[in-house]
Amino acid sequence: MKKNIFIVDDNSHVLAALTTALASGVWAVHGFDSKRKLEAYVEQTDIRPNLVLSDYSLEHGNTGLEVIEFVRRRYQEDIPALIISGVVSTSEINRIRDAGHKLLFKSSPPEDLIAEIDAAMC
Repeated sequence: MKKNIFIVDDNSHVLAALTTALASGVWAVHGFDSKRKLEAYVEQTDIRPNLVLSDYSLEHGNTGLEVIEFVRRRYQEDIPALIISGVVSTSEINRIRDAGHKLLFKSSPPEDLIAEIDAAMC
């Protein structure tokens, strides 16, 4: 059975690239360009994520931390999660780490991202 990855990124090019790069025989990738669309999706489906991968800075002032909090609250489970970002400040990095999440940079090679996803879902 495939493991489900929920990806949230408001940059359509990044979302498409991540979705394509991660789609495999092992993972079913579900991409959303906003927290709002993710929220609507989870209310309509029985699919549960095995991992959440979210951009840190999202539209309307939302953050990846809020996405992760929403998913964990919705499913009442400590679902593994990773934050991915292009540019973050030192205070944002501290916020992400204080929340217990690993930060990956969008410039990281795809094999690094895949390795982190594998590790997070073990």
